[in-house]
Amino acid sequence: MQHKSFRNMPCPIARSLERVGEWWSMLIMRDALHGMTRFDQFQDSLGIAPNMLTRRLNALVEAELLERRRYSERPPRDEYVLTARGRDFRPVIVALLAWGNKHFAPEGASVLLIDARTGLAADPVMVDRKTGRPVEVPEKRPRLDVWAKDICPNLFGGKNWEPMAYNPQTGLVYIPTFNLCMDLVGRKEERKKGAFYLAEEFDLDKPGPGGFMSEMVAWDPISQKRVWGSKEELPFLGGALATGGGLVFHGNIQGWFKALDAKSGKLLWQFKTQSGIVGQPIAYRGPDGKEYIAVLSGVGGWAGAVVFDDIDTRDGSAAGGFANAMRDLKQRTAKGGMLYVFALP
Repeated sequence: MQHKSFRNMPCPIARSLERVGEWWSMLIMRDALHGMTRFDQFQDSLGIAPNMLTRRLNALVEAELLERRRYSERPPRDEYVLTARGRDFRPVIVALLAWGNKHFAPEGASVLLIDARTGLAADPVMVDRKTGRPVEVPEKRPRLDVWAKDICPNLFGGKNWEPMAYNPQTGLVYIPTFNLCMDLVGRKEERKKGAFYLAEEFDLDKPGPGGFMSEMVAWDPISQKRVWGSKEELPFLGGALATGGGLVFHGNIQGWFKALDAKSGKLLWQFKTQSGIVGQPIAYRGPDGKEYIAVLSGVGGWAGAVVFDDIDTRDGSAAGGFANAMRDLKQRTAKGGMLYVFALP
């Protein structure tokens, strides 16, 4: 089938794709923005066939993204230098880098953009040149009586009050995280003295990408990348505890107390307590010289209100909007409060 040209279409995206939409062209532009100019440099980097590379370079020269310059007469050799139009392509490559790291790098970002002044990994966003404000998706901003759908993360954020832990042996930080989205709408509401005032309605029980609601994440703060993650069906993990024996302990709202391998995240042990765990485990050395792990079991918080406050889950807006997500929690855990202490071998 003959290729349809986008060159004269009114959409600027289509016109741009006509010039650089083929993947070899995008990768050549990536390498050119990294400083490559010569044919053999592009070929070594990409492993592309010479005839294909020649065609793509000629197309980029025709599109005035690259300029051909002669650097050798005997034998005749040209290099390919970025034009002003080509240099303007840098934000596109940076945006693709950030998008790829976010959505297609489950093992963690393999390429980072580093701020030369601070040495820290940069998180590129698109901003308006005149105002300096990020370019938003208008549908995600809640308005009066107009629902904004699938806002991620939700109002709890990606990380809330649950304590995280650091292990100097692995160099990793262990972070209890949320993976929640929400719908939000503004409402006219009369202010009443002493009453809780939000002027909003929201639905907080929407799992984020992947269908899970929380995750214990091991994060490398030096390379700024995720090392492993242990996914949980429901939100509100207890805080993390890292031990010198290479373990990471945490509880969940269903009442499971877990020990994970600090390097791999593999589940090594778990124990079902009477009630949900939302607090922080601790480690201590007893008078007998042994190490003990202690944790309080007792479900709480908005999500736990379905259990401890006997919330009727037929009202999806109850428990701060968590009634729908937690409708089965009564079958998984119970009211109560108990201190559990475990001895390490």
